[in-house]
Amino acid sequence: MSKPAFNDAEYYIYVDFDTGRISLQCIGMGCVDTVIEGKYASVDELPKDIGDKLLMLMVVESCAPRIEGVGRRHSYNLFVVEG
Repeated sequence: MSKPAFNDAEYYIYVDFDTGRISLQCIGMGCVDTVIEGKYASVDELPKDIGDKLLMLMVVESCAPRIEGVGRRHSYNLFVVEG
């Protein structure tokens, strides 16, 4: 497993499937000047690249291996999306 570059970012995303609301937190050096963090009412409100990756991960089983360039589904409601 390769390690991300020093300036990369990962987005930890919690999805409340009952309401559709999303909580997103950016982790890593690439997050220093970003405004992509906080709460969103739906996947449609996320930035397109993050939303597309999240939608891909939603069809993967929980705790499946990491998908290169996309991220992984950590648990039922928690996703880690690569920046």
